Amino acid sequence: MIFVTALFFVGSLFAAHKIAGPLYRIQRVARAIRQGDLSVDVQSLRAGDEMRELASEMNAAVEKIRHLMERYRGLAGQLSRLVAELVVTETPTSSMAEDAKKVREELQLISSQLVSEIDRVKLRRETVTQTQVG
Repeated sequence: MIFVTALFFVGSLFAAHKIAGPLYRIQRVARAIRQGDLSVDVQSLRAGDEMRELASEMNAAVEKIRHLMERYRGLAGQLSRLVAELVVTETPTSSMAEDAKKVREELQLISSQLVSEIDRVKLRRETVTQTQVG
């Protein structure tokens, strides 16, 4: 009986280590992202670690968000230039209006993609967490 209890205890510790370690690393990265640091990613998890798929999903999501933010910054620069042009130009041209419209549409697209990506990561995290707990 003592052997079975000890074996169960060791097995429980092993399982907890396989889940808690990766979960801690993923949580640390999520916290950094929430604080605006998109330079982070979940470091490679050991072979056999639970939640490798979640870590991979988070890394892919962070990469996509980085890409979208780069596009967003580029468009913000374009928009700034358009506004500066409009300020010095007494009569806006139709090309300026068309450029502004394109920038606005692209910014809306990027915003919706960012929201979708964040929602996808949240849903994936909840699914994995429920699977691990359940």
